[in-house]
Amino acid sequence: MKVQLQACAGRWRRLPVASIARRRRRTELDGYCSCDLGRPEPPSGGSAAVELVVLAPILMLFIVFIVMLGRLAAARSEVVAAARTGAQAAVVWGTPGQAAWAADASVSVELLQHHLRCSRANVGVDTSNLRPGGSVRVSVSCTMSMAQLAMPGMPGSKTIAASVVAPVGMYRSVS
Repeated sequence: MKVQLQACAGRWRRLPVASIARRRRRTELDGYCSCDLGRPEPPSGGSAAVELVVLAPILMLFIVFIVMLGRLAAARSEVVAAARTGAQAAVVWGTPGQAAWAADASVSVELLQHHLRCSRANVGVDTSNLRPGGSVRVSVSCTMSMAQLAMPGMPGSKTIAASVVAPVGMYRSVS
């Protein structure tokens, strides 16, 4: 039996000449070797490029979706902060009219400070329980375009709403 030396994965192996000839007939490419005599290595002819072309758009959509969820959570947090500021401003004033005005003004300022561009912003102030030991409820709803939340050019809009109740001090004088 004739033996021939062949380089395989950085090592020299002694292979029978007959097995080398059989392996070359079975494979499409000439010149590659396998350290396993029974299994030839499969040729990799550009499959990574095809996988990249197929998976890249899916990966980009996933990233845009994650960014949109993060921006939506941040916007929700900012609307809650604006409602909280409005409720805290409303309990300071003595009359229901002044409390409603103060809540509306502070919510508007807070939304502007957080750079939220609402296409429609509604502020509702419930001062029916404005008395010592009572509470004031401020509800804020902000309708934002999806282009602002996710990515430019995205159609649709999302309404973010929050409601906060602030207690009126027990020993506070209310008119």
